Amino acid sequence: MKTNIGTKSNGEKKSRTYRLQTQLSIVFIILLLLTSIIVTSALYFNFCDQTRENTRDRLLDSVAIASLQIDGDAHNDLTDPKNEGNPNYLELRSTLQQIRDAGTDIYYVYTMRLDNEGRIIFLVDAETDPDEIAHLGDIYDDASPMLEERFATLDHPVVEKDFYTDKWGTWLTAYAPFYTSNGQRAGVIGIDIRADKVNEQEKDFLWLSISMFFITIPLAIVTGSLVGRKLTAPIVLLTKDVKRIAEGDLNSKVQEHNIEELNELVLSFNNMTEKLDQSFDNLRNEVEIRKKAERELKDQHDLLEELVDERTKELRKSEEKLRNIFENSTNTFYSHTSNHIITYLSSQVEDLLGYSPEEAMNKWTDLASDDPINEMGFQRTVDAIESGKVQPPYELELVHKNGKKVMVEVREAPVVKNGKTIGIVGALTDITERKQAEDTMLASKIAAEEANRTKSEFLAVMSHELRTPLNAVIGFSDVLLDETFGTLNEKQRKYVNNISTSGTHLLVLISEILDLSKVDAGRMELSKETIDVPDSITNIRNMVSHLATMKNISINTIFEPQDITLYADPVKFKQILYNLVSNAIKFTHDGGTVSLKAEHTGNVIQISVTDTGIGISKDDQSRVFDPFTQADSSISREYQGTGLGLSIVKKFVELHGGEIWVESELGVGSRFTFTIPIKHMEKEE
Repeated sequence: MKTNIGTKSNGEKKSRTYRLQTQLSIVFIILLLLTSIIVTSALYFNFCDQTRENTRDRLLDSVAIASLQIDGDAHNDLTDPKNEGNPNYLELRSTLQQIRDAGTDIYYVYTMRLDNEGRIIFLVDAETDPDEIAHLGDIYDDASPMLEERFATLDHPVVEKDFYTDKWGTWLTAYAPFYTSNGQRAGVIGIDIRADKVNEQEKDFLWLSISMFFITIPLAIVTGSLVGRKLTAPIVLLTKDVKRIAEGDLNSKVQEHNIEELNELVLSFNNMTEKLDQSFDNLRNEVEIRKKAERELKDQHDLLEELVDERTKELRKSEEKLRNIFENSTNTFYSHTSNHIITYLSSQVEDLLGYSPEEAMNKWTDLASDDPINEMGFQRTVDAIESGKVQPPYELELVHKNGKKVMVEVREAPVVKNGKTIGIVGALTDITERKQAEDTMLASKIAAEEANRTKSEFLAVMSHELRTPLNAVIGFSDVLLDETFGTLNEKQRKYVNNISTSGTHLLVLISEILDLSKVDAGRMELSKETIDVPDSITNIRNMVSHLATMKNISINTIFEPQDITLYADPVKFKQILYNLVSNAIKFTHDGGTVSLKAEHTGNVIQISVTDTGIGISKDDQSRVFDPFTQADSSISREYQGTGLGLSIVKKFVELHGGEIWVESELGVGSRFTFTIPIKHMEKEE
């Protein structure tokens, strides 16, 4: 059977074959060249690494041997630049010149040591050129980082890892210590090799590698061409056989070849021609079957139309029920297309905005006010259309027919069909009264905060103004007590002492009020630095030791670990500790115990002050940090205090970003614990 299934010209077949041969040749040539590049590069870089490693080894051996030839005792006698002409200097210089001349590529040989200020200075230099010589006492101010770091502790020969540059040039340098007769280090000898010596060897090998690469190019071209021709020869024969099949001779067979992979392709072609012949017969049968199926499909289509009509009637009934639900709701419902064309608006819009649904639909885009909040809301609708997902509710400001502003909450859901958003359904809820109530509450809150700020500023100013005359009262009363201007009788001393004590107590109260008002007014600033926590706690323990001694109270400290640091204001931190510890001592009976514990927990330092004092009731624990507050009036009378100490502690802890709390039981004692975040030397904005 011969069927015309389309043909291709012989010229096209040959052209394709030649293109394949060319492509295969080019691919093979590229592979050969890439292999050559990789091998050549590997050889070059290996040569460079080996050359530099050999140079380092040779330089290390040279400096190790040279260090043994230096007279350390004579070297130690060179202390003044004027010593350059003495015999010791000349003898050492001669030794260095012999070391330099013994190596073919050694350029500089010199000795160094540290001066009294810890700087590296030159002692003896083998160089004779006045422009390049390093004189005795010259500072080596551009030494390499490795030499700067290790000079003071250098106890064995070392070589720089890489070349480095100073004002004399670029070098690879080795260093070794040398010693006096009694084993003390007298200095360090340095030997330099110029970088260009090594670079010239690497450059010569690079040109050799490049030459080898260019030699491989013609070999790769010839080899690639032969391989391409060899690989495409069987394909040319296969193409001729396939051409006959392509011209319509399905009974023709493709000849087998001596290449196993091509024989599999030949068998596939032969099987394909047999199956194509069978397929034409099967195709006729399928055409008859499809005609029969089309007739059956038409019958199904007619039946489907009847079902659609019935379903449409049911949907209309459901739509009527849904519409009734919408109409009886207090919300306003709507729908619009993805192009923002309103398709439905419930009747509640008339109660909401004063317009009938028809009026509102015609001017819907004009009902929004110019409030910026509307732009964010409109963007939510766009996001819902683009993503096909429900967005969070948002607020809009609309304009009533009478001109009043109406705030509504909008809830929307996209309508998605076949993965594409075709519209939006939504509901509007009137929240005007709620927003007005929120605005009223916000205004009240702002007014209260402003009043509190004004109060704090007033207290700060008044406290500052009161401290000046009080300092004078205290100062003059102390002068009288010292009897500088005459002797006081017993009654006078008692009265003046009362003035001094009361004035001091009042000054402390005013200072605490000033600190508290500064924090409340936002005028308190922190001067942070790194603090050694155990040292700070020890200082506070020493400050209150006389108070503890008077009541026979023992003070214990625990640090976990022993070296705890944090980044905080040292003055405020010590005031926090002093207030807590002095409070603990004040409310602890004679013979009791006060314990301080500092520990590193996670990202914070946690400090606890525990006492065996009178304790605090559950009811009073909630207000113990309030200003001017103590546990109860009886305690206030028995234990003197302003009631501001703990309030100031809480403010200072919170200024550092920490928190404080209390645990207590009446008659057992109390534990005050606070935390401060660890921020090592951070610059906080």
